[in-house]
Amino acid sequence: MKWKRHINDLINSVWYDTRFEGISEAGEIYEVVPGGQKIPITASYSKEYCKIYRQIEFIRQGLYSIIPGYFLSLFTAIELEEVVYGKGKMDMDLLKRNTIYGEHYNQNSLCIQYFWTVLVEMFTEEQKKMFLKFVCGRSTLPSCDKDFRWKFQINPYYVDDEMKDRTLSTK
Repeated sequence: MKWKRHINDLINSVWYDTRFEGISEAGEIYEVVPGGQKIPITASYSKEYCKIYRQIEFIRQGLYSIIPGYFLSLFTAIELEEVVYGKGKMDMDLLKRNTIYGEHYNQNSLCIQYFWTVLVEMFTEEQKKMFLKFVCGRSTLPSCDKDFRWKFQINPYYVDDEMKDRTLSTK
């Protein structure tokens, strides 16, 4: 068992003062596991550390299979997140520019103006994301006009007089 003690000493010396945390390019410390800043990587935690490191390595390899590593180094973490997920705050002007109005509607139609007023001024950012998720299946907008692969469409819904009462919610 003497060899086991030497291995433990070696592991402890290699990972001396290393903890379950990472550092961003801005110098901010992020815990990899809850309480990670307080957990030193020792021989007793080496298996857990290797497991987490392996998961992070798979994520890195996945990213590199889509975007070459030298391109990733051009972005900060925040810029990369914006490219992948879009901006945190929804750009309503961007959505308006990429909206198509059906039949007799246009951007000056009264009901369209009401729609944009409610969406822009009355919805919270979270409600805007939920609305977008409902109408198009994603909760973020593309970053710019050229990245729009679809157009948001607003079309009229016609109901004849006999159906009006049946189309209203009864709850």
